[in-house]
Amino acid sequence: MPGLMVFERGGGTYMYSPLHIMWLASAAALCLWSALMARRHGRAACRAVGMTLLCAESARVLALYIGGRLSAAYLPLHLCSIAAYACMYHAARGGETIGELIYSSFAPGALSALLFPDWLGYPPTSILFLSSFGIHMLICAYCCAMLASGAHRPSARRLWRCLAVLLVYAAAVLCFDRAFGMNYLFLMAAPAGSPLEWLGEFFPWHAMAYIPLVAVVWCALYLPPVLVRMATDGCLAPRHMNDILSLR
Repeated sequence: MPGLMVFERGGGTYMYSPLHIMWLASAAALCLWSALMARRHGRAACRAVGMTLLCAESARVLALYIGGRLSAAYLPLHLCSIAAYACMYHAARGGETIGELIYSSFAPGALSALLFPDWLGYPPTSILFLSSFGIHMLICAYCCAMLASGAHRPSARRLWRCLAVLLVYAAAVLCFDRAFGMNYLFLMAAPAGSPLEWLGEFFPWHAMAYIPLVAVVWCALYLPPVLVRMATDGCLAPRHMNDILSLR
């Protein structure tokens, strides 16, 4: 059986195999447990999840360094790698914009990666397989803990800040991708079997499919609370724009 320090693809599994489904079930259980702990212990649970996430990302980088594989291809430039540091910062210092990024972008991105992983080709016992599942699971778990503890209350008013940060970061990463032949943020090629690949066929540049995908995700995240409140209040339309722009 391949060991931990294996960095080549081969001997992996396939999407929605029993092993993949087991990891997804584990992710759901971790999110539920994190939310329950956050309800009981507050922000201390957020800090615990954030520290675990940072340790997982650091262990991945350390393993790549020890294995002599830390190169331009394995830099922490994917959104979920940035999310690991953002979650730890938010757990320690808070911040509305970072919290909104975690809720609106990092956690949905991590969930998408869990549902359509591009690392299943690695051996299930390898560091890249284990850390990829672990890091994405912990990002989702941190978001659940953050919401359950009250450390962050989502508001659509802050989405323009999130969009600005994401666009600036994507532009910088695109320059890096083109300069070094990389594929961070999947701007050069969509991961196989992902919604980005499916929708990308309808656009001249596959990355343009991020636009409808982000729109759908943000509607799913921010509209239901508004609709529930409207139904509870017995009204068919929001009384003022604040009902749409804030989840409070």
